[in-house]
Amino acid sequence: MTVRRMSRTAGLALLLAGGLGLAGCADSGDDGQFGLGTYGGAAGGALLGGALAHNGSPFVQAAAMVGGAVLGGMAGDKYVDAPRQQRASTAQQQAADEATQRQLAYEKQSQIQKAEVDKKLKEQALFEQWKQDCASGKLPTGSCASPSST
Repeated sequence: MTVRRMSRTAGLALLLAGGLGLAGCADSGDDGQFGLGTYGGAAGGALLGGALAHNGSPFVQAAAMVGGAVLGGMAGDKYVDAPRQQRASTAQQQAADEATQRQLAYEKQSQIQKAEVDKKLKEQALFEQWKQDCASGKLPTGSCASPSST
């Protein structure tokens, strides 16, 4: 292989490695697919390591590819997957907090309505008792005039 062909091959390999690395680090906004940053970073790192060590022995090339894959995978995990997981966890916690707040508001409103109903029932029972007492003559005649509205 000529030097020109090798540099072209190395350039294409670097371009491919960079593209795969960027693809692995791309944030699609889909928080349901954890691990894509790790896998993409590992693939990009392996290609980059292999491209950089293309003139070395097969052992050096393999070591460079493995090292690149490890470093690329770690970078993809740290800079892509960990933030995605944090956003998903935060969104889940926020949804749980909102559900709790709705439940508390519902219970508070239910208690207020129950207190209003209980008050009206008590007032109605007192009124019925007053009517019975007036009808049976237990109360003085002047206190049995129609009740004043308040």
